[in-house]
Amino acid sequence: MARSETSVDVVPGNKVPLYLQVAQALKKRVRTGAYRPAHPLPSIRRLGREFGVTASVVHRAVRELERHGVVTTQHGRGMVLAAEDPCEKAAIVFGFVHPYAAHEEFNRAVLGYVNEAFEDRANLVVTRTSRNDAAREREAADHLIGNGVKGLLIWSVSNDLNGPHFAELAKKIPIVLVDRFLDGADLPAVALDHRATGQEIGEHLLGALGRKRLLVLMDDLRISAYREMIDGFRIAARRLGREADLTVVQYPMLEVVDPVTHRDFSRVDIYRDRVEQLLREGGYDALFTNHGQFLDRVVIETGLAQTFGHVQLATLSNRGMHTGSRRFTEVAPLLWDMDMAEMIGIAADILQQQVMGGRRETRIVRLPMRRLPHA
Repeated sequence: MARSETSVDVVPGNKVPLYLQVAQALKKRVRTGAYRPAHPLPSIRRLGREFGVTASVVHRAVRELERHGVVTTQHGRGMVLAAEDPCEKAAIVFGFVHPYAAHEEFNRAVLGYVNEAFEDRANLVVTRTSRNDAAREREAADHLIGNGVKGLLIWSVSNDLNGPHFAELAKKIPIVLVDRFLDGADLPAVALDHRATGQEIGEHLLGALGRKRLLVLMDDLRISAYREMIDGFRIAARRLGREADLTVVQYPMLEVVDPVTHRDFSRVDIYRDRVEQLLREGGYDALFTNHGQFLDRVVIETGLAQTFGHVQLATLSNRGMHTGSRRFTEVAPLLWDMDMAEMIGIAADILQQQVMGGRRETRIVRLPMRRLPHA
């Protein structure tokens, strides 16, 4: 059977579950007019053949569409596209406040994920950067609300004390936190599970791989994610009875790697010397850093990885942000994948459900990071 022009490939092995891929493909067909309101959709069996998946996968996709009010199932008619409601034709406008400056690579990737998430949900998003400044963060949120957005995603600044402010704003408009938590604000949040990941990495390096000493290099930003990851490493060391074999050091990693985009390697050389001293004096045979670019620039590209070839390297990865240098690929450090796209997509779902359902919630979602296959 020939595939229609509005078909979307469903890819087995993709990190997005098959049923969600099918649901997204069907929503795209709805938006592009392939299906008519109040008219039956193709049968489960036919959709299964089109997408090359089982009937159970299509059933789960249909339940997902029913949950979002896209289709209904009617006795004798099968799946029917929900009738158009004039009130539903206009996209909902949301706001997103984040701490990343325009020149940062992380900024571009995050904004791509955010725009994709709301586009997939047929809504609009207006983004503002706080430039990691708490006062600007409050001003940006207030400005967006004053201009009519229906809900806010907040990716908070470091050392953020705006919890009470956002708790008060949440009485007027739904707010969902992304990646980080705020003291003084009992708000729904979606974040990567840094504590569980730190514990898993620590147990893998010190336990499963039997490494003698582990050096953990963390960014020094004062955010909940990094505090939790350090807690996870300490939990792992304590459970293994290896507290004395774990060292945690924090560096201003963005200040080291960001100037490289302007061909300024001076801070890379400074921190290369500091890491070399730590490795020589501490006798470490395992090194983890939460920042893949720091590992690449400071340890791998400078030749430290070759000098200390016995040291097992590990870091976090987001394939949409840092693909790594050629040497990085050749060294092949252990990688734990941060799925930022999934995190933002779930946050967008929770925010949209609150706006459309009119119900406030305080749900916390923690997403696991998965170890990628070692090359």
